Amino acid sequence: MDQCSLTGLSHDQRQIAGIVREEQIMSGALQDVLNAAFPVIAAGSAPRRAPIFVDSVAVPDEARTRLQAALSQQNVVHGPKHLFSFMGALLVGQGSVVVPSHGQHYLLFDSVREFLAHKRVPDGFERSEAECLAMARPITRRIEQNCLLLKRPWANNFGHWLVDQAMALSYIVHLEALPALNLVIGKVHSAKLRNVMFETIAAIAPQAVIHEHPDDEVWEFRQLNYLTPLHVPPLFKLPAALACLRADILALSAAEPEESLPRRIHIVRQGNVRRLVNEAEIMECSARHGFVPVRPETMSLAQQAKLFNQAEAIIGIKGAAMTNILFARQDCRVMMMSPASFTDTFFWDIASVRGLAYAEIFGETVTDNLSLGHNDFRLDTSRVEEMFRAVLAPG
Repeated sequence: MDQCSLTGLSHDQRQIAGIVREEQIMSGALQDVLNAAFPVIAAGSAPRRAPIFVDSVAVPDEARTRLQAALSQQNVVHGPKHLFSFMGALLVGQGSVVVPSHGQHYLLFDSVREFLAHKRVPDGFERSEAECLAMARPITRRIEQNCLLLKRPWANNFGHWLVDQAMALSYIVHLEALPALNLVIGKVHSAKLRNVMFETIAAIAPQAVIHEHPDDEVWEFRQLNYLTPLHVPPLFKLPAALACLRADILALSAAEPEESLPRRIHIVRQGNVRRLVNEAEIMECSARHGFVPVRPETMSLAQQAKLFNQAEAIIGIKGAAMTNILFARQDCRVMMMSPASFTDTFFWDIASVRGLAYAEIFGETVTDNLSLGHNDFRLDTSRVEEMFRAVLAPG
């Protein structure tokens, strides 16, 4: 087990003795509290579809080289995934899982990998002179039911809810891997996102009992089921899991009233970050090609799924709402607009394993005072027109 080297302890009983990884658990670590290890997916691969158009002229050279390498991958390669069942596990902060073993506490690496990747102390832990992790709060609640954890770091996001959590839930339910479903999700502040989360769960597992965990509480579980590794590229965007979630949500959307929906949709992004400063120009450009502006955040999940499923072409700024492309039909064409500082392939991962025609154009950033990927940007309309010609051409 890795020795903890980030934060310190305030009370001996809350000290973290080390960080344990999935392969160590499979090799015998934590056997005294590991009730079961259910194989969810064996190691394997799936073919990708290459993008049909990428304009990365605005991307800095080093980042462009990395982007080109990522987009050239012809297959998704993934290792095995297991559903672990732990006795007496603790849930801390944004989904960190602490497991007691032989009188000590160990932190599951996969549950905090996002924090460690950014050299941050995970929420719910603290730093001290000893330079070791310790839980910052005492246990506030004990859950007696056998629960499945569906909470991840930074999961207060529509896109990550669908990909990291809903997709995993759908796949597990279709596998019939759990005898009964008590689900633990994050207690989110956004009423819209909460509604989406409950709508999703109702479509996948209507009999599930839902427990909403606040970030500032520590819960102890008689038995906690944890799927790992989860947040590893390509995350949980595997064909079988995608198919399960699509089936569940599109079945829900079938109950929506029949109406005439636009076939070409321009997703209008909300928020104060990653703004397209000449959006009006680009929307005029897309309108000339028959695109209609839509705001998915004003719709239910079922309505969003139906909208994207009936579209023949979609364009939008890289952001959570574009995760709905997982509901698009295979002949749909997807165009992504991104700042040059944001070369993350999250959405191409979805499109590539589904076989969608995918294009992306990167624009020059016009601010540099925000975190990576959040800065505003501008697109050259002539280059956007070039993308439209390439993507919308017949055949």
